[in-house]
Amino acid sequence: MAVKQSPKQSAKKLDISLHLRQAMDVHRQNRFVEAERAYRAILDLAPDCFAALHFLGLACLQQNKLPEALDSVSRALKAKPQSTDSLAMRGIVLSNLGRYAEALESHNALLALQPKSAETHYNRGVALAKLGRHEEAVASYKSSISLKPGNPQVFHNLGNSLVELGRPQEALEAYDGTLAGAKTETLVNRGNVLLELKRLDEALESYDRALACERDHIDALIGRGHALCSLERNDDALISYNRALEL
Repeated sequence: MAVKQSPKQSAKKLDISLHLRQAMDVHRQNRFVEAERAYRAILDLAPDCFAALHFLGLACLQQNKLPEALDSVSRALKAKPQSTDSLAMRGIVLSNLGRYAEALESHNALLALQPKSAETHYNRGVALAKLGRHEEAVASYKSSISLKPGNPQVFHNLGNSLVELGRPQEALEAYDGTLAGAKTETLVNRGNVLLELKRLDEALESYDRALACERDHIDALIGRGHALCSLERNDDALISYNRALEL
């Protein structure tokens, strides 16, 4: 038989629910400082309130208050250990703190609950790469791509890990998967791989595309200089090197 709540307990529960709705309304308006204060006030009344703990963690993360965010989301997980949203946030916070081994634990726990989350496979790959475990990172990135193709950032990081593994041809294929929406860094890395493969004209084109996006990108200018040198266009190479030195 369910335990009947006293009128006082019921009133307190309603009061907390009202305060929580008000706090979340403030939070939705991106008033993070006020939202944090409101969630803390709720926790003064109900220290184990999962929603207040979780959203306090989010408000702290959005202010880049990472230790406070970690404390709140960890307390939220004690209240609700299988919360996928809290596990995801904990992994992000730990990664932002540079605690990649612990972040990996959160990503693994989340994948046990949501094995088809492309974002979690990607985040797991990032943590593995930061730990120097590039073979496993490659597998995670490929899992992410198979679940949700077309994310340029996943292809970019896949290419980077393949470079670290000494597999330039595969890295090039990964970078080429991003070309429709390639960012400057991807174009530079692609140029570096092409340079290593002695495909000099293509390397030069990739560096030029990077510089069209960001004309003062030092690595693109240096890579362009290397490609031009290898093509025996030494005067043009010198111009690129000088531009890099001026930055």
